[in-house]
Amino acid sequence: MLHEAWLPAEKGRVQGINDTLVFSMSSFAAMGSGLLYANIGWKVTNLVSLPFSMLAGGLIVFLMLQRRISLITMHLDKVASMHEVHSSFFKPWAPQQEPYPMPNRANFDVAY
Repeated sequence: MLHEAWLPAEKGRVQGINDTLVFSMSSFAAMGSGLLYANIGWKVTNLVSLPFSMLAGGLIVFLMLQRRISLITMHLDKVASMHEVHSSFFKPWAPQQEPYPMPNRANFDVAY
């Protein structure tokens, strides 16, 4: 994706900047976790990382549910459109209109 967003003359420079940022952040994170462990201990380090882990897990569950809801909605829309298009397939015995319309009651009014 990074190569597609930039002009061909700039691709090499942009890729170099991207690699520098990614590996710099990775090394700072490794050093930061080492300093955190050395200064406050393993138990507190785990407690500090717990909210971030819970946030990441919650986002994963949220995205999974959103995807499942969209797939179910798409499936229901597809089934509904199939039913509209092929209603005679689902109910072949249901006539489109009454074969023998009911006569008007006014024709049968008889004075007794």
